[in-house]
Amino acid sequence: MHTRQSISNQLKDKVIFYDFETTGLNPYTDHIIEIGAVDNINETFSQFCSYDGNLSEKVTQITGITDEILSKSGIDCKKAIINFINYINTYSEVCDNVIMIAHNNDAFDELFLRFHIQKYCSNLSLPKNIIFIDSLRMAQLTLTHMKYFSQPTLCKYYNIENQHAHRAVYDAETLQKLFSVIVSRFYQKFGSSDFRFIKNKLQNPFLN
Repeated sequence: MHTRQSISNQLKDKVIFYDFETTGLNPYTDHIIEIGAVDNINETFSQFCSYDGNLSEKVTQITGITDEILSKSGIDCKKAIINFINYINTYSEVCDNVIMIAHNNDAFDELFLRFHIQKYCSNLSLPKNIIFIDSLRMAQLTLTHMKYFSQPTLCKYYNIENQHAHRAVYDAETLQKLFSVIVSRFYQKFGSSDFRFIKNKLQNPFLN
């Protein structure tokens, strides 16, 4: 069992790989229907969010998530977001940074997360030492021999198997494996794998 002292002795940063499945691509009008995450102490988070509407055939086809699944297993989205914030905040005070990594984070996952926090629980907050990293942007900057950078494309290229693609917790666990390749290439190219360096490099790739 992990304790704050054991985490403090073991980790510099808490690293969370996370993924959302949603009803669409617009964080302002679409809804989160599944949250999945895994961190670097192998604690996972997986919850379905209930949804008042009916899922489109396209969403069900892509994710395998049905109205019946959400009706039986989904919890209120506000409660799911609160639970996820608590998961993120656990041990955050004994780590230097909390690193949140998602594939297409900047254009998708972080937008959904922040909007849903504002919508459902603006009284709660993310850790002050949080750093968001977009592994897709890292791949674009680093894997210059590639033309396409979706997670399934990169996984196929690097022989990383995901038998349950587009299911949040499985995508997060797969990203954890893929990230080890991306960050290794990043280090080879730029000489550092420090998360603050990575963030700064992504924001301004022309800085030395």
